[in-house]
Formats: sequence, C-alpha cells, structure tokens
Amino acid sequence: MAENLQIELDDQALLQAVDDALALLAHPAQMMDDIGAAIEANAELRFDTKTDPNGQAWAPLKPTTVEIYESDWFKALNPDFKDGIPGSLLQRTNALRRSLTHNASDDWVDIGTSRPTRGGKWQIGLLHEWGTNKMPRRGFLTGNPEAGTLGAGDEVDVVAIVTAYLQGAFG
Repeated sequence: MAENLQIELDDQALLQAVDDALALLAHPAQMMDDIGAAIEANAELRFDTKTDPNGQAWAPLKPTTVEIYESDWFKALNPDFKDGIPGSLLQRTNALRRSLTHNASDDWVDIGTSRPTRGGKWQIGLLHEWGTNKMPRRGFLTGNPEAGTLGAGDEVDVVAIVTAYLQGAFG
C-alpha cells in the first residue's frame, strides 16, 4: 500500500518570481502603455510607407479629389493650397499624424487620433480607418476595423511585449 508523500518547496527565488508575475498581471499598466507605444510607433511608420497594417498600399487620391484641391475656388478658400496639393497622402497639414497618441491603464490601451473634421462632426482618423461611401479605407491602426483585429505585425509586437514582461517576472 502506497503512503502519502508530501514535498514542501522552499525556493524563495521561485516564490518571488511567482509573486512578481502575479503583481504584473494584477497591475499591467506599464505593459499596456508599452503595447500602446508600439502600435502608435507602427502607425507612425504607416504614414511614411503609405500602407495599412496588412501591408496593403493606401489608395491614391481620386481624380475628382485632385480636381477639387486644384480648383481656383478651393485655393481661394484654402491659401495653404494655392501652389497645389501640399504634403503627401493623409499628410496635407500633418494635423492627423500629430494627433496620433495612446493612453493606457491596467484594464485597457487606447490608441487613436483627435483630429476632427471642419465643423467637428467626425474624427478624420475614424473616417480613414473605416473608409466611407465616397472615400476608400486608408487604415493605419487596425488590420480590420469591423472585426476589431490588428495587423499581423502589430500582433507579433503585442505578443513579444507580453512575453518579455512575463519572462522578466520569472527572471
């Protein structure tokens, strides 16, 4: 007949590592902030590469949009456009790119822009992220906004950050 065997583990380093991991998971604000910073940095790069999080090139301006920007009446209303279309795609004034930011807490990470349309009815970033009936999607934050998914590269970065934090907790 087998007798009960009881082993008591007294490994202070292991116990401390478990405590550290639990503390990290209880209050992961720094990890969430790092995730937000990584996705924000990736979005910044997309303004340079003119691609969405899936690596697809942003659609160019439609000829009708170019005509509007180059029209005399538009230039009269917008003196910054008097010499033609300034900047590059999604960077006429760089206000959208400058408004890109992130915030984080223990429970969430928020990444987005705060650039409103003229009149403040819509957020410009939201219109580009989703697209409209008249404007193609030029996403820079999500792989698919309807599904709420990240692009593959962003997913890899998030997993790497979480893995590094957990590995760090276990020394």
